Amino acid sequence: LNKARANKAVYEYIAGYLVKGFSDYGFDLLVNRIVENYVVKDNLNIRQKLKKSLRKRINQAKYLGREMKAPNIILPDTAGKVVDLSEIKAERTLVLFYASWCPHCRKNLPILVRLYNAQKKKKIEVVAVSIDTVKTEWINTIKKYKMNFTNLSDLKGWEGKASRDYFIYATPTMFLLDRNMNVVSKPQTIDEVKKIFRNIALGP
Repeated sequence: LNKARANKAVYEYIAGYLVKGFSDYGFDLLVNRIVENYVVKDNLNIRQKLKKSLRKRINQAKYLGREMKAPNIILPDTAGKVVDLSEIKAERTLVLFYASWCPHCRKNLPILVRLYNAQKKKKIEVVAVSIDTVKTEWINTIKKYKMNFTNLSDLKGWEGKASRDYFIYATPTMFLLDRNMNVVSKPQTIDEVKKIFRNIALGP
């Protein structure tokens, strides 16, 4: 890829070929590396026909990178009360997009709840945005895992405004925001989330 930079057309073709190929084989870390360090960094125009989810992944990296302003989220909670993300003034806000049917979400939710509850002083707020479409499934998940942080959903699934604004292509997807709603990081694993809580809210 570095050598291909000498010719823009060749460079774009090779980057697109690799992104598509590694995505088809499920090599997500490689896809992320190429997208962030080549496609987005050099503003490449990938001309290959890509899956919708892969286009979203590229756009997410392009428009929601570190230090970029995150879109506001205004959604109802379980009681129908509208919550405005921009009005949450915690030191950090972890925005989580998840779904009741997602196996990785079901595995990580209990850990996230424990981390959230272990804060002596609440420095990190969690805003969980469900992409479920059936309210009972959303509510039952919240009850099952005792999710006592902020829970929001418009029950429109992948086509909800927040899902589209954040280019959500998979669950779980997380964004760590500062007080001004700038993207601090995009944790990929629950271990990264543990480290965030340990460094900011839980201490050594």
